[in-house]
Amino acid sequence: MLEEVRITGLGVIDDAVLELSQGFTVVTGETGAGKTMVVTGLGLLFGGRADPARVRPGAGRAMVEGRLDRQPIGIGRGEVTGVRWGPLGSRQPAFLPRR
Repeated sequence: MLEEVRITGLGVIDDAVLELSQGFTVVTGETGAGKTMVVTGLGLLFGGRADPARVRPGAGRAMVEGRLDRQPIGIGRGEVTGVRWGPLGSRQPAFLPRR
């Protein structure tokens, strides 16, 4: 289960952390609050195509990190963190670092 997402330098989001809980199904907020960038960040984290126009002006690159609990999906115990970063538009890496 995805427990936390950190988005940096993506659209209107300078740096934000979203803590998720079981049953989370909807993103709501004011116009311009960054809902689209949260959904875009989730897409990037899980392998979606990146658009260089989505990098926050002046940021140079965007980064999305996600912390997943492995147990509910049956791949052991503990947590794993996935990271996707880059100047978007180039081939950017996605990592599942060992921790």
